[in-house]
Amino acid sequence: MPKRCPFCRSHDNNPRQLIGGYAVVCERCLACGPIRRTKDIAIQFWNRLSSIVSAAESTALCDWGTSVSEHYHNIRVRHMEQLREALNAEPLES
Repeated sequence: MPKRCPFCRSHDNNPRQLIGGYAVVCERCLACGPIRRTKDIAIQFWNRLSSIVSAAESTALCDWGTSVSEHYHNIRVRHMEQLREALNAEPLES
């Protein structure tokens, strides 16, 4: 089962068949996970992305004295490389 959307936190996301495979798509904000060969692998990558963003948010919550916009900007800047690595990683299953 896909975790909440890492961008808008909605639970309304589902794996969809796209050209080239499957990806989890958020129905609320239209965020799309990486396209993978199977639904299960697409869900695994979506969940990995969601976990990385959640960890980034937890880390950034320790940064006192910043505005909300600065707070989320810092999250994106600090963890963009981790997100890129997660999305470009080898499939969890073959």
